[in-house]
Amino acid sequence: MAKQITLEEILALEHNKLCNVLYGMIDTNHTLYDKLEKMILSTDYRALAKQIKKEIKSLEKRRKFITYKNSFLLSKEIWDIVENIETFLICNGHEITASELLRMLILTDTSVYDRTDDSAGVVGDAYRYAEETWVESIKYMDDENIYIQVMELLMTDKYGCRDVLTEDLPQSVLKKIYDTYYTSYGSHIDDEEYMKYSIMDILYKCAHYMGSPKDYMKASLLLNNSQLDDDALFAIAKEYQYIDDVENVIDILQKIESLSRHKLSEFFQMKIWTFDKQGNNTDKVAVYKEFYEKTKEVGVLLKYLEHIEDKVLREKEREKVLLEVKDFSFVEAMHFYKSLDEKELCAEYIHNTQHTLKTSSLHTTELKALLKWLREDFPQETILLLRDICESSLATKQSKYYGSSIWALTEMFKVEEENDTLSWAIEENDEYIERLLKIHKNKRAFMSLYNEAFE
Repeated sequence: MAKQITLEEILALEHNKLCNVLYGMIDTNHTLYDKLEKMILSTDYRALAKQIKKEIKSLEKRRKFITYKNSFLLSKEIWDIVENIETFLICNGHEITASELLRMLILTDTSVYDRTDDSAGVVGDAYRYAEETWVESIKYMDDENIYIQVMELLMTDKYGCRDVLTEDLPQSVLKKIYDTYYTSYGSHIDDEEYMKYSIMDILYKCAHYMGSPKDYMKASLLLNNSQLDDDALFAIAKEYQYIDDVENVIDILQKIESLSRHKLSEFFQMKIWTFDKQGNNTDKVAVYKEFYEKTKEVGVLLKYLEHIEDKVLREKEREKVLLEVKDFSFVEAMHFYKSLDEKELCAEYIHNTQHTLKTSSLHTTELKALLKWLREDFPQETILLLRDICESSLATKQSKYYGSSIWALTEMFKVEEENDTLSWAIEENDEYIERLLKIHKNKRAFMSLYNEAFE
């Protein structure tokens, strides 16, 4: 391994020698050339700004289509421009010049997006970096000028991608933008849907960054024709949670009747948050119970059991769940037994369902952890799992997976060597192998791997 060079060692080098090394590299290293150029120009910020402006104009003037592959190079180019503005202008107190350049850069996004395959999202990420840096650079402006410039960027946003609304903007600016778009919403009722939702996105963001759930609700009522469904109510509850308003969160959650499954977890977590805030463990435990009964997720179960203070009740609830697990699918049962550290019940489940195991449904990492967990105390059931891994790989009829079969058989023999097999209730390994080879004798790739590994 190459020696790690430290900054101290570089600083100790003789100045002229180091300069010669850098000069020798700039013709072939564009990044290094660009960085040195900007460092040299930084002694005259006007000259530096002029050079950066040329680079920004070059972005907008180009006409060649940017492919997916080249989008990464374009992203780096934009990223470098922003970094140079931040490092050599903002950090040196030239915020006015920096904000003008960043605004100019942001306004090139439409031209760039029109001719770029940004499937990876990297060009969008670079522009978001520019937008974040621009917001940081305009703090010297008064509120009216900030409003004018933010509105210009929002109004000329063809793709609805500009992210210049943040909590760093003055509250008065956010309120004025909110009021402007709220008033103009009616004129866009007959426009394309994306225009209406683009306006709503602006209203929601302004309300969120103002910490004003009432304005958020006002926008929701505008969108939903004065009707709030459960999803809209839940979104408003999250805004109240954002400002730590427990009472209003509770009030709204009580009005929600039904949510989609992917929002259910967040709904219960919010309920639990309210009882945490109130120090109400009794109701929190009841919510955890309902949460588990609705989702049947083992992680929720563990939290539920953890918060039951009565040991007898806790054990009773645990036993009740373990009775249910017997009827769960293989994957669900394995999750529960391992999470609850119930090796004996897990082994019993595997033994009883040995002909319908689904090891292929478990992630490799999770499956190996399960094998390791059972191996010492329940070798027979470990072997049953390994046999299913072997057979699942062979069932694919794809030779690229046959290595997993050989690995499983190898592990199976190791488990046998580690244990006394006289009292085993499962088929002997030798008998199993004999039967396996008869069934799969025509799989030449497998037979070749088997002979190479074991003969």
